[in-house]
Amino acid sequence: MCTPWCATPTTLVDDSIPASASTFTVTGLTNGSTYNFRLRARNATGVDAIGATVSGIPAAPPGAVQGLTVSTTAAGSAPNTGALLTLNWSAPLVTGGGVGMWYLVERSIDSGATWAVIGRTTGTTQVWSPNGTDAGTIVRFRVTATTSAGAGDPTLLSATVPTQVSGAPPGAPGAPSALQAAGGDSQ
Repeated sequence: MCTPWCATPTTLVDDSIPASASTFTVTGLTNGSTYNFRLRARNATGVDAIGATVSGIPAAPPGAVQGLTVSTTAAGSAPNTGALLTLNWSAPLVTGGGVGMWYLVERSIDSGATWAVIGRTTGTTQVWSPNGTDAGTIVRFRVTATTSAGAGDPTLLSATVPTQVSGAPPGAPGAPSALQAAGGDSQ
């Protein structure tokens, strides 16, 4: 094993990998550093002169997203107005890799007993419409960053669902229907 800048490789194992093995794990490496490995075969006659080489970069899952906030934005126009909750955050610390950062955004309306996915995004903003959720309900949100190296720890935030207004105000009544008249004494 050798990092790109070393002049003399380090022998990790000598004669201890079974011939039937197809994998070998090296631990104690630094995430984000490139390591070059060479595997050489050995038998009773000796060791192959060249061996096979491969490079690898150990990677850790991302950290937790930073600065998670929620804001309320008016939506629609009178008389059908409502509010949207907009989550914003900053990208997490990434130590040594993983590619393809994306975020899983979830919400819970039962104190975290169950979670529902409200979005998967590569951006750092998610909008949620609380339609059908009672005003005053405490909603928990959690945002988890994920890369090819795995998922980070979720970041949690709570918010209160604002009042939603929908429907048109009452207007002039329509004409009566099924009108009938019946004659009687002086009426």
